Amino acid sequence: MNGIKDFDNTKLSNLSKSELKEYLILLKHYSIKYRDELELVKNMSYGFEIETDMASDYEISRFVNKHFKDYTTSADVTVPFGIEIQTPILHGEPSNWQELQLLTLYLRANSIISDNCGFHIHIGTQVLKNDIDNWLNFISLWSYYEDIIYRFAYGEYISERPNIMGFAPPMAKSYYKIYKNNEFNYSYQIEELVRLMYQEKNNGVNVINAVDFQKESVDNTIEFRMFNGTLNPIIMQNNLNFLNSFIKLCYKNIDRERIMHLIKENTLDNMELYRNINLKKAINFADLLFDKPLDKNNFLRQYFKDFREVKATHMIESKKFTK
Repeated sequence: MNGIKDFDNTKLSNLSKSELKEYLILLKHYSIKYRDELELVKNMSYGFEIETDMASDYEISRFVNKHFKDYTTSADVTVPFGIEIQTPILHGEPSNWQELQLLTLYLRANSIISDNCGFHIHIGTQVLKNDIDNWLNFISLWSYYEDIIYRFAYGEYISERPNIMGFAPPMAKSYYKIYKNNEFNYSYQIEELVRLMYQEKNNGVNVINAVDFQKESVDNTIEFRMFNGTLNPIIMQNNLNFLNSFIKLCYKNIDRERIMHLIKENTLDNMELYRNINLKKAINFADLLFDKPLDKNNFLRQYFKDFREVKATHMIESKKFTK
């Protein structure tokens, strides 16, 4: 073997025990690198909310207003000594990532990520289309894989932020009940299914603003709130790339009944279990999500981090795995 590239075009879930062991050893020494652009789904639009702490809101607001067109800043109750920066609608052009690099460089020099900080991604609702199968696929896939998603979403940290249950609690149990209790009906309009998905604005997935299933608008988004705060543009890219691939997976012909049958109810919304590594399930999810080895490696590297599990009351930073 000459390195991780030897596993290119390989379905990782088909590896033998010895091959998988070798792959994981190589992965542990692998670094996620900055990418000039991502291959986004057609019609994808997105925006970021970046929370940062111990910051001068006046100085940061002045910098943002001077250098970034249509970016906005605001106070946030979760970071009383910090600030939140909101991007405009973005479409993944190289200039978007160049701006993000400049912004995060400035923020790293003038603020910090604390236990209070989150990183939210808004995806334009139109990307899931006016198609109930896409939305039901979303519900079933999220219900089953949410534990993998949350550990991945902790970014460069091994554990969740302490206030996550107040500001981005899991949705798996709620989605599972919607599906298993037949609360939805194929004769319903999409709006009715989305109404059932909405519980509270602060949920890990917030669909209160998912109002138009065809048109792009700054007020028409699905908000993903479970990501830990980060000022690393490579982590931000990797987070978006995951959501982009998850959306693409929702377009496919998914055996929802089989997925829901695999779910063990006592594992849903269990934050202690969400910190743990589930090797087989994570590998299987990476194979489902991605065709390209680069994307699989990047996703799994951020999921495994430095291959530690912890019990913690605060965010614990992993050894660095970006370059």
